[in-house]
Amino acid sequence: MHRPIWSSSLVLLCLVACATPSSSTAPPSAAASTPESSVANASGSRASELRGPWHGAIEVREQKLLIDVVFTEANGAVQGALDVRQQGLRGLPLEVLRADAQGVTLQSALPTGQAIRFEGTLAPDRITGTFQQGQAKLPFSLARGERVVEARPTRGDGYEDLEVSFENGAIHLAGTLTIPSPAAARPPVAILITGSGPQDRNEEVFGLRVFELLAQALARDGIATLRFDDRGVGQSTGDFLAATTADFATDVEAAIRFLQTRTDVDPTRLGLIGHSEGGLIAPMVAVRNPSVAFIVLLAGPGQPMDALLLSQIDRIGRAEGHPAEQTRREQEVTSQALALLRQGKDLSTLEGALGSLCGERCTTREATAAFVKSERWQMETPWFRFLSAYDPQPTLRKVRCPVLALGGNLDTQVPSDLNLPLLRRALAEAKNPSVAVEEIPRMNHVLQAAKTGAVSEYATLPKTLEPAVARRIGAWLHALPAAR
Repeated sequence: MHRPIWSSSLVLLCLVACATPSSSTAPPSAAASTPESSVANASGSRASELRGPWHGAIEVREQKLLIDVVFTEANGAVQGALDVRQQGLRGLPLEVLRADAQGVTLQSALPTGQAIRFEGTLAPDRITGTFQQGQAKLPFSLARGERVVEARPTRGDGYEDLEVSFENGAIHLAGTLTIPSPAAARPPVAILITGSGPQDRNEEVFGLRVFELLAQALARDGIATLRFDDRGVGQSTGDFLAATTADFATDVEAAIRFLQTRTDVDPTRLGLIGHSEGGLIAPMVAVRNPSVAFIVLLAGPGQPMDALLLSQIDRIGRAEGHPAEQTRREQEVTSQALALLRQGKDLSTLEGALGSLCGERCTTREATAAFVKSERWQMETPWFRFLSAYDPQPTLRKVRCPVLALGGNLDTQVPSDLNLPLLRRALAEAKNPSVAVEEIPRMNHVLQAAKTGAVSEYATLPKTLEPAVARRIGAWLHALPAAR
């Protein structure tokens, strides 16, 4: 839906979840279906000046959404290809509508069918202007030339980062192994599992690098971590939108196999730390892999996903101050949509109800139609169908390894008062002897110290994690018999 789905990828509110899909997942759209070699001719005398690579960003609140474009010319036609690697988007055809003395207009369509447009001015080595998607208008800029990737420090206070990669069949997964420094003798190691949406290895949210900060804090406490780009995102290959939560679990299993070959970490003390949707994946993997020594669930769901969606609408609505009638209507339409999806149907009969949720954001019939098309496309993906029908309880009742579950009392996406008790109950039914379930005061869904828990608040808070998270993980892990 247009709401976040317990996702830590909220920063991606311009090009939401738009990895290039297979033909079976992409809705028809003129720009998305046009072969790159036949993109329309650009008008104006300056089109040929665009030729070559460009790099830049769309400014989304306090974060930059990095974009890369390559323009080519053949037989008088200028065409572009757009990459947004943070979202797994590669090679999206970009039509040059205008390139003249008055400016540059570039247009494309997302896999959701929604049009996007860049309007700007062209200087010899720079394009600046406004990016538009639906009602949203944001500044963007492009500079001529290939992007120069700034080298990040590989060493810090108490840690060292190693760039690594491994394979899951034909999928290449790239990540960062963070180990304590000075190196301990084969420290315990945890795989960090991202939340929903196309995530890079750092699980960056409005400039908050959740997993990078967590990895550094744990390394200072003697715990190594592996974090990696989701399939189809960043330096990892694969098709993000063709995958479900179960497929992402196999990527984690590939990470386990990779760590078991390393001599700089202890494979007998190898565990999983899952955040949000990653808190669903960790139990899936632990049940199938006895080599998993422990799991940590951060804002992990205990509710069935259909119930969690409705809870999320309620809690976010309250935190954001939405009228009660608006929240009730959104829950009603969501319930109807979920019922249709459970029956294996599409949402064609629900288009009128979906359109009514757009409200003031849709001021024209065309805008409403685009909104409905986008909503339908997102909810009818294999990922959403799988996830919305998933109940974590049966899997949790099979988990035998030690479990630490942490939730924030200001989490509006996975409410701790609804989910922590269900996690506790399921793990008790598993007769698991080593379980700790704790609520952290004044912490939101993305592990920040917060004031309200509202999604709109995330970008306004300091770019730091609530210190209790890493502190509690470290103390719990070091107290486990296997980690002594």
